[in-house]
Amino acid sequence: MPSLLDTLTVAAAAVLTGRGRFFASGADSVPLSAQLEAITLRMPEAALDSGGGVEAVAAGSSAEPGPPVHEVEADTAVGRLYPAFQVAQWLGSEKPLVVFHHGSNERPFDYGRTAKNTFRRVFFSKGGLFPANLVNLRAPLHRSLKEYKEGIRELSHFAAMLMTSVALIESIVKRARESGVTPVMICGLSLGGWVTNLHRAYVDSADLYAPMLAGAALGDMFCDSAYRRLVGSAGKQRPEAVRDVLNFEEAFAERQAPTVFPLLARHDAIVTFERQRRCYEGRYPIAVIDRGHTTGMLAPLALRRHLQNVLKGEVTL
Repeated sequence: MPSLLDTLTVAAAAVLTGRGRFFASGADSVPLSAQLEAITLRMPEAALDSGGGVEAVAAGSSAEPGPPVHEVEADTAVGRLYPAFQVAQWLGSEKPLVVFHHGSNERPFDYGRTAKNTFRRVFFSKGGLFPANLVNLRAPLHRSLKEYKEGIRELSHFAAMLMTSVALIESIVKRARESGVTPVMICGLSLGGWVTNLHRAYVDSADLYAPMLAGAALGDMFCDSAYRRLVGSAGKQRPEAVRDVLNFEEAFAERQAPTVFPLLARHDAIVTFERQRRCYEGRYPIAVIDRGHTTGMLAPLALRRHLQNVLKGEVTL
């Protein structure tokens, strides 16, 4: 049975977003591949070992200064966007690198205990030291709730947000390679899981991929799951346009290396289990938790354990 809490969470989000719903103003966009080709990043010179301030992350403090935030300018098909990254933990180039992408409408660099921050919950709230270098990302449109609500009204801006995160991940992977860091694992939760799979589909330069609560049929999530309640008028009138742009199963299936280790929630009413498992089934080992989407995001130990198992090579078909 799908999670009732997921349905209630979506209903509450619908009240919060009001008119700022997904694709309310437009359901047109160039394909995801064209979005990626249009992106030019201006990366800061910060090295991956230039961390510091990890104590604030571990303590869940918004008062203490955290690690430096490195803002990035990105010229895209829809104009300039502003992703960012933070080296939250650096243990040395002999350790693996984990690049993590947050969920939708999070403030990923706010480490206060009441903040919506899956990065801190998964890597720092329980379980001791996570034995890897950690880079925390911030997607475009996530500097404020106002920016987010305005940006998601256009499918083209949402698609540009996704692929700008993909481009930022690739720049970080290249820096890791230059520093001799291996392996590099890309992972993320919900929105971050979709971005993880998009990097796999359109770039595929990392050693490991661990998408959690996501698949490769993103358009179907907006058209057929409980999440459709958050779709605005233009998107509702043109569901096939949403699917055509955001479903990327074909590109995902073209990649053959067995380096993807997904985690899905059996009772998920948003990233529906039966639909998204088809993106992986028979090719990749699917870890399953008996939760819904919302309760899955609130299970940091299960998510952390999955990532640790992937790094240790303990996940098999």
